[in-house]
Amino acid sequence: MSALPFSAAHKHYIKSLYKHTLENEHIWVICYDLYRVCTELTSSPFCSEEIFTVPVCSALAVILEKAEEELARKCHPGPYI
Repeated sequence: MSALPFSAAHKHYIKSLYKHTLENEHIWVICYDLYRVCTELTSSPFCSEEIFTVPVCSALAVILEKAEEELARKCHPGPYI
């Protein structure tokens, strides 16, 4: 199965969600070594080919909605600015 051609806006949305997730991990984790482990666990859903090759748009929407909910649930109450 070949990858579906997603729009630039779609790719930007996924990259933005990934960036916000990593920034949130950086705020929560103080030790850099532990931060590296957390980022590896966090990056696995974003780095998988599944997020770019899901044949049904509704399935992709479910995956991205789950990522947004997890980010909202783990959001730091006092983010570092």
